[in-house]
Amino acid sequence: MDGKKKRQKQTRIGKHLLLAIMVGVLTGLIGFMFNESVRGFIRLTMIYHPLPFRFRMLIVPITGGLIIGWLNKKWVSKDDAGFGVSWVREEMQQISRYLMKPTSVLIKTVMNMLTMAIGWSAGRHGPIVHLGGAIGSWFGYNWKLNKEQTKTLIACGAAGAMAGVFKEPLFATLFVLEVLLHKDYLKYFTPVIVSAVSASTVAYLISGPANNIPVFGEFELVQSSHLIALALVGGSMGLVALVYIRTIRFSRRQFGKVGDPMLRALIGGVLIA
Repeated sequence: MDGKKKRQKQTRIGKHLLLAIMVGVLTGLIGFMFNESVRGFIRLTMIYHPLPFRFRMLIVPITGGLIIGWLNKKWVSKDDAGFGVSWVREEMQQISRYLMKPTSVLIKTVMNMLTMAIGWSAGRHGPIVHLGGAIGSWFGYNWKLNKEQTKTLIACGAAGAMAGVFKEPLFATLFVLEVLLHKDYLKYFTPVIVSAVSASTVAYLISGPANNIPVFGEFELVQSSHLIALALVGGSMGLVALVYIRTIRFSRRQFGKVGDPMLRALIGGVLIA
């Protein structure tokens, strides 16, 4: 009986790892496509035409903002406005609700890529975590997996997508375990790292190694005053982060008072231009 239970456990673990690899391979491909799509949108905004460069830099943010506003108004409902890491955490806390549906995620991802291409403030972490998590949740819901399995696949998808974009599987794994899984390393580490490594391998095979920023010179602590300088830098960055977060919240509240998404986007485009 004990041997039978052991075999069943091994089969279950093998199945989970196979699912993690499948999600990792798929999100690795998605991560590569995401990077290429962003580059394509950027090239599209910089395509040659007779308008002077300065005038073009006024037109691009405003026109792009109107397109984003139209997509938001046409395809995104108020109840489905969330996007990024916070929305993935919400999905993982309420597995019974299918929050990250494919059509909505695709539209939001295109909007985010356009946002980056036209020079608005956006990064790759939020959308790619959301996109990867959505892929994991799709597997979980459509294959009728239980809540714990679905949660694991969402985490694998998020880590795989990040690893596919940045080709840093260890960073992707630690991010997901720390931020999405509340530091539950023992329970989720193996499937998440397997998915991240699979995704990173796929991205590496398609596009080569990551283009890391070169760092020249060496740094070492020679004097105790260096520690004081580092502490001052750390404290200053903490204050900057606090101001940054509160500024975002303030801006969100102010823009939330504007009802029409296209008008919000137009105002944003004009301010950036």
